[in-house]
Amino acid sequence: MAWLVPLSTALTLALAPRASGSDPAPSAEQVGTMHLRLPNDVSGPDQSTLQQRFEDGVARSGLTTRGVPASASSCEDPACYRDTAKAADVDLLVGGTIEHTGPDFAIEVYAISAETGEVVASVEGVCEICGVGELAESVGALAARLRPSLENATQPTTLTVDSDPEGADVYVDGERVGSTPVQARVAPGQHEIDVVKRGRRTQHVEVDLRPGVNESYSFRLARSSRVPVWVPWAALATGVGSLGAGIGLLVIDERPIQSDCNADVNGTCQYLYDTVNGGVVLTVVGVALVSTGVGLMLAQRRQDRLQRSGVGARLRLVPGIGGASLTGRF
Repeated sequence: MAWLVPLSTALTLALAPRASGSDPAPSAEQVGTMHLRLPNDVSGPDQSTLQQRFEDGVARSGLTTRGVPASASSCEDPACYRDTAKAADVDLLVGGTIEHTGPDFAIEVYAISAETGEVVASVEGVCEICGVGELAESVGALAARLRPSLENATQPTTLTVDSDPEGADVYVDGERVGSTPVQARVAPGQHEIDVVKRGRRTQHVEVDLRPGVNESYSFRLARSSRVPVWVPWAALATGVGSLGAGIGLLVIDERPIQSDCNADVNGTCQYLYDTVNGGVVLTVVGVALVSTGVGLMLAQRRQDRLQRSGVGARLRLVPGIGGASLTGRF
């Protein structure tokens, strides 16, 4: 949804009110009008009438328009729309569809982003038991309503996130926006929110933010069962000390005790160090503690990365009657 921010800025410039009596200012947002998709039984003259009213309605909405090749209305995927918009040098494509629904006509007018090839705004209506003239008026009226629909679709959402305890890092789609309590302006649409705090279980939710409103979320962060941060360092430090002492004892084993030598006539000391057993024990313990400390550090770093990436609690906000609920897996 990153395209919504520049799209909002461009639309603000394109749709700004014009001063009375001045020449129309050129729009910063170029809009290409496509041919309507119509039922096969609509005659050629009627097709021309409907297309003209459609283009008049788009123009009445205040958008600066230009025509695009007729082949654009046969596009079926985002890549085709992107290529068409690039070839026509426009930022938005505007099209419409008219379908028979019994004696009535279902009408949809939509705008497609040149960057994503996806529909960013649409308006729908029904013309009940009407002739071509009435249908053309309905199409024009719907096309004229596309501008406010585009404005609403690009208004940012004010996202407020709180947590208990406070001070948790908040990530929106992997980017940090601050620490709780935090408020940020986010493009509307689907996003992933991660709330991360050391020593607490990460919360991850997938949300669909509505444009132009304040969306608030509050999280209770349960204590994590992870090993305290100081434990790996303590194990590593103790292990290094034990390993050094053990190696030292192995080195002096069976060497003379100079302070209590009691040498014989040949100068051989009577008393020697007997430290092999203690040296072996301390060396083994030191190796074990160093390995444990390194392993715990790697595990903590891996858990931190998993928390940052949102792996763990996976929740989805599901709207329902009278409220909403959170569902997911842990």
